[in-house]
Amino acid sequence: MRLLWNNLADLYTITASTEATGYPATNLQDTQLAKVWRSTTASTSILTIDFASTQAFTCASIVGHNFNASVVAYFETAATSSFSAVSLVATIDFNADTMIRFFASQSNRYARYRIENSTATDGYLEAGRVFAGTYYDFVGYDPSVDFPYQLEDTSTRHDSWTGQVFGNPGVTLKIYEFALPFLTNTMRTDLETIYQTVYTVKPVILVPSTTLTTVAPLYCVFNKELAFNHLFSQNWNCQMAFKEAK
Repeated sequence: MRLLWNNLADLYTITASTEATGYPATNLQDTQLAKVWRSTTASTSILTIDFASTQAFTCASIVGHNFNASVVAYFETAATSSFSAVSLVATIDFNADTMIRFFASQSNRYARYRIENSTATDGYLEAGRVFAGTYYDFVGYDPSVDFPYQLEDTSTRHDSWTGQVFGNPGVTLKIYEFALPFLTNTMRTDLETIYQTVYTVKPVILVPSTTLTTVAPLYCVFNKELAFNHLFSQNWNCQMAFKEAK
């Protein structure tokens, strides 16, 4: 299980090779997926970030996009803004909601997303969020056996005294819950640091399993307080839940 929580792409200016009026690249740094960056055509688009100094990267992600399965999206890093010598070219794997690619640590000042999807149905490219940085790895924990999964309905409903139903349809949100049976003290403090940085309001990207393909990555928030239980020999267990964010 992996957690993308410290998004360096939110901290520096994102420059788009093309952007439609009303859909600037700055929207990629808004946590609401409905506020999107959009290109003017479906031709190749490039999103470039100058991180001001050398930064380490081990993953990249694109969330809330309109790409189809023929998309080829790259995350590339370089030491100079010209990208004349590209240090890393990583293909970001397609997923209908959240596209992610993990790779060996790469350190550079400049990074870019190069997106090729000329067959995009809408005639343009758009995305709600991009992520670049490192991830937290729950070493030794892969929830491939079982964990609670539910859908929350945000609709409001009123039942009249005669049995008639009135309401306003909402949306459904995925909720994942996990019980971590064994944490070292270091892992507990790591989780506390993450939680005290994002709280229950800043979305993260949860990858429940890197091997279980039936459980997709989730753009989400912590759904409740972290609950730790102290065990023998200074170790811990933990309960935590995540709710999908839109």
